Amino acid sequence: GGAPAPPGPEGLGEALARAHRTMRWLKGLPPGVEMVSMASMRLGEDDAVVLADFLRAKGGRLRELDVKCNNLSAAALAHVLAALPSCPRLVGLALGENPVGPEGGALLAKALDGLPALQKLGAGGTRLG
Repeated sequence: GGAPAPPGPEGLGEALARAHRTMRWLKGLPPGVEMVSMASMRLGEDDAVVLADFLRAKGGRLRELDVKCNNLSAAALAHVLAALPSCPRLVGLALGENPVGPEGGALLAKALDGLPALQKLGAGGTRLG
């Protein structure tokens, strides 16, 4: 299968309810933010859904995204990767120390084609396979 479809309004609503801390954190970022560092914030799948929604809406100027040292599974990573084409200036992506496994590695390999500006990719400790 391809990238997961963005969750419908009810799925996003449920994720927002469970990931209110992440939503508040993202709302505190300045408009046109160029670097988002969410390392070691214990992010999971609901947080990834909220982050993906943020990236689609406000990722146009984003240059670096750091989500290393979290609890992002392959399913969680899929949400984030599906939103990255909304970030055409993205040059740095840090995913290390997340349990994405080989499935996440396959998703990442597919997503890289849609990230022409990407120069730095950190994926150590992800057991990509």
